[in-house]
Amino acid sequence: NHCRETAQSDPGDFGFNLKLTNLQAAVGLAQFEQLESFIEQRRYSHDLYSEGFRNIGLDLVSGLHKDTPSWWLHALKLPDANTLNRVQRGLTNAGIMSRRLFKPFSEQAIYKDFAHGEYQQADKLYSTILGLPSSSHLEEYQIKQVVDTITRQLVTHNRVAVAL
Repeated sequence: NHCRETAQSDPGDFGFNLKLTNLQAAVGLAQFEQLESFIEQRRYSHDLYSEGFRNIGLDLVSGLHKDTPSWWLHALKLPDANTLNRVQRGLTNAGIMSRRLFKPFSEQAIYKDFAHGEYQQADKLYSTILGLPSSSHLEEYQIKQVVDTITRQLVTHNRVAVAL
């Protein structure tokens, strides 16, 4: 957990928590047996998200062409911070969890003394990328609900016609 104290992943101190009980180890091994099906489901979810967002001109963060990603996280690229905030509020109001990309180290109190210079790319990524629900157990209707909620947020604000 890297000493996480807040939902924004801003640790208060350096440290490690490497404890693993026998029960946790057993659950981990049982989950490992299902790894391929989890990865397959995440890839399918990524494809559904991508298809839904393509209709409104948005993209998910993608891997390199030489990679075969497991899509641990489905992250949506938005044009600016205001749009990200509006979309995240709409998701929250609809009861859908989302979170911003990891807070840049240069903005975390514990690392402030080590940050020298400007980190414009990290700041831009943090203010324009939104992590969407990414569970291996997402159903198609749940992904459609996320896409439709985001589409409504953007259509309402921009007053453009997009077929839902």
